[in-house]
Amino acid sequence: MKEEVKNGIVLCICVILILVIVYFATAIFMTGEIGNKKGVSKKNTTTTESAESEYNNLIMASSIFSRPESNYMVVLFSKKTASNELKEAIKGYSGDTKLYVVNVDEPINKNIKGDVDNITKDNLKVKESVLLVIENGDISSSTIGGANIIGKIK
Repeated sequence: MKEEVKNGIVLCICVILILVIVYFATAIFMTGEIGNKKGVSKKNTTTTESAESEYNNLIMASSIFSRPESNYMVVLFSKKTASNELKEAIKGYSGDTKLYVVNVDEPINKNIKGDVDNITKDNLKVKESVLLVIENGDISSSTIGGANIIGKIK
């Protein structure tokens, strides 16, 4: 009986340690929640969170091709480098086609950033702002550059 209790306790401790390791690995490598060297203060974090919520339909890059609609648009842009005109055009979009937004500055979307624009479903990389028109799960057209995107969504 004592051996079974001892084995149960050891098993519980191992499971808890594994869960803690998985949490920290996710927090460090996937979300950037821990170890963010930017020195963002609590006040700046609150400002960033409220600014992010200004964009309707903010999604992760990994879900670009898995939206429920058959036809929609996705704007991929860097909130840090995008022009104010582009940001306002995105916020004020009111067209019939659903518009999703991906902020490539977020740590979870870092895999989408590239040195050159590569607009393919299998290996999507963006250097600057890009508007994708998705039809039936495939890219039907793309528009590169903030000024060009503004012209398409206004």
